[in-house]
Amino acid sequence: MKIDIEAYKRFHERGKLVRGDFGDARETACAFSSLTGQTGFNGCAAAGWPRWLAELCALIFDNAPEELSFQRGLDFAYAVKAAEDRGADWDRVFRDIRLKAVLPIAMEAIGDGDEPWHEACRIAVQWSIDNDGKANPNATWAAWAAGAAEAAGAAWAALAAGAAGAAAHTRIFEATIEALRGET
Repeated sequence: MKIDIEAYKRFHERGKLVRGDFGDARETACAFSSLTGQTGFNGCAAAGWPRWLAELCALIFDNAPEELSFQRGLDFAYAVKAAEDRGADWDRVFRDIRLKAVLPIAMEAIGDGDEPWHEACRIAVQWSIDNDGKANPNATWAAWAAGAAEAAGAAWAALAAGAAGAAAHTRIFEATIEALRGET
């Protein structure tokens, strides 16, 4: 799997990272194209990435608040690089990305507060973090409690902590985009 974190940093230093567009991977680049040299999702196979991974990279980078987009893209890149260094075990890649990129966003989405559902959601996400990014089998209750309290961001966070396997990728990515845009 091809990934070039130094190129990502160079594009950032030159002010040539773009959001919402792939760029040409020479003069301008989005996070994905700077990391892979590809200018579209169809090129992800050439770089050894599954499409879901390329789409998640774009979601995290393009939809983060402007002041956080570079760092979130960098966190994502390091998670992918760590997985690459061990060999491309896609379940492990997914756990690494959840651990280093999605779960920290989930913890932010919960926010402060001492209501029971806040605490339940923080516990659910923290359990997943403490257990190497694994899915928390008890997170469903926390998501339900937050949903009942109409705390969509916290419900999403608990759902993210509880999701497991390839079937959950799409649901988590859709929820991630909503949280990053502040729609939860």
